[in-house]
Amino acid sequence: MDIDKLIDYNLSLVYKAEGHKFQTNYFENPIGKKITHIVRANEFAKYLINEDLITVDGSFSYITRKGKTISENGGWLKYLEVENGKEKHEINKSSIEYENLNLQKEISILTIENLKLQNTQLRRYIIYSVSGFVMGIVAGNIKEIVKFIATYFAHK
Repeated sequence: MDIDKLIDYNLSLVYKAEGHKFQTNYFENPIGKKITHIVRANEFAKYLINEDLITVDGSFSYITRKGKTISENGGWLKYLEVENGKEKHEINKSSIEYENLNLQKEISILTIENLKLQNTQLRRYIIYSVSGFVMGIVAGNIKEIVKFIATYFAHK
């Protein structure tokens, strides 16, 4: 027998009992057969106590707040299903956050590389602009420059 089905069934029994008070040795399996061996019933009760579903006082079991909430919201099996879904969601969330951090790091690296390339392009633009300006002046005044050079060397 699956322990979770046994918990679900018996938690329901304690919840439905008058005053949520249930005789501990009346725990049973889902087909209605009592757990007759007292040691097994006590071990099962200890398991429910460890899960914070019941408390035991003498031979009676009382449902805890957690146990009552679980019973009111579909039972133990539904609770486990929801908890497993939360775990998967947290794992997915952590995975996405990790991936996001890696992408942000990659974006930072690419941004730095892009800025370096832009700076290089700006330097070239300035150099080409200044060179073009100087070449334009030289080309526009080539006759005067040649005359100046000719007269300069003629006097030496």
